[in-house]
Amino acid sequence: LQQVDEELQRGLRRLNWHSPDIDEFIELSMKSVEALDHVFKTLKGNTKLIKDSLAEYSAEDKFLPINAKDAKTMSVEDFQKKYTEQRKTREKSLTDRGKQMHEYTADSLSTVNNLKQQLGLPLLEADTECWVAYVSHANEIVKELVCMSVVHSLKNLRDQVNSEWLKENDGLPLLDIKLVLTQPAVLSTEAQEARFVPHLSSKEGTGSIDTIVNEWIKDYNDTATCITRLDTGDDNYAQDVYAHKDANSMAKQINEMITASAEQCHKFAGQFLTHSDLWEKDMKKEFQLFLSPPPAENNDDDGEEKPKDDDEESEFFGVHLDLFDQQITKY
Repeated sequence: LQQVDEELQRGLRRLNWHSPDIDEFIELSMKSVEALDHVFKTLKGNTKLIKDSLAEYSAEDKFLPINAKDAKTMSVEDFQKKYTEQRKTREKSLTDRGKQMHEYTADSLSTVNNLKQQLGLPLLEADTECWVAYVSHANEIVKELVCMSVVHSLKNLRDQVNSEWLKENDGLPLLDIKLVLTQPAVLSTEAQEARFVPHLSSKEGTGSIDTIVNEWIKDYNDTATCITRLDTGDDNYAQDVYAHKDANSMAKQINEMITASAEQCHKFAGQFLTHSDLWEKDMKKEFQLFLSPPPAENNDDDGEEKPKDDDEESEFFGVHLDLFDQQITKY
C-alpha cells in the first residue's frame, strides 16, 4: 500500500494531462490499485467466510430442545444413541470447518505475497510482525465464535431442562425417568424405598442424571478441540471455552435446574412412602382381613346368644359401614 501510494504521488508531482507518458502512468496505476484492491477483498472475504462458517455451524444445532411435533420423550438408552450419533456428526463438521479456516488464512497469505512478488518486495513469512498481527486478529474472531457456538449448544440444553421454558413453549421432557417402589424381601436388612431409575443424583448411585448431563456439558465444551488454533497451529480453543464467562454461566444454570427438578421428583416420591402400605401389602389379603377381623374375646360364660345390634342394617359384608368410611377418609 505504501509503495503504490508513493508511485501515485510521484506521478502527481511530475505529470499532467499533456505529459507524453500519462496514459502509461494511468494504466500502471490502475493495475496497482486493482491488485491492491484484490488483496484487501481477499483478506476481508476470507474473514467473512470464517465468520459465516461458524455461524452456520451454530445454526445447524437444532438437536435440543426436542421438537414436540416429531419427537417424544425417550429412555436414557435411546437418547444416548441419538446423542452420540449427533455428537459425532457435529464434531466432524467442526473439524472440516477448522481445516477450511486454515486454508482461508493460507490463501490470504498467498494473495499478499503474490502482490509483493509482482512489486519486487520481500515476501511475508509466518513470523513477520504484520502477518502475525493479522493472524492474531483472525484468531480472536475464531476464538470468540467457537466459544459462542458452545454457549449456543449449552443454552439449548438449558432450555430443555428448564421446566418453565417447557411450559411456556409446549416443550417435551427429554428423558423418561421411572419411579420404582422397592419392597425388601423377608428378613432383609434393606429399607423400603421409592427410588428413581436412573438415579437423579450421583449421591444416590452411578449413572445418575446429573452425571449424564454434566458429561453432555463436557462434550459441548470439548468440541473446541476440533479446531486447531490459527495463531499457533498446534493447539485448540478448549481452554478458552472452559474460561468463557457465558459458557460457565450456562453450565451453572443447567446444574441448578437439574438439582431443582430432582428435589421436586423426591418430593413427589415422598407421598408413596407416606402410604407405603398400599404397595407393600397384598391388596386381596388385606381386604379379606378387613372383612373378617379376628373375633373379639367373649368373657360371658352363660352361653346365651347376644342380642343383635339395632343398627345391624348398617353393615356390609358383616362390617359396619363406619369402618369403610374410616378407611376411605384415611386414603
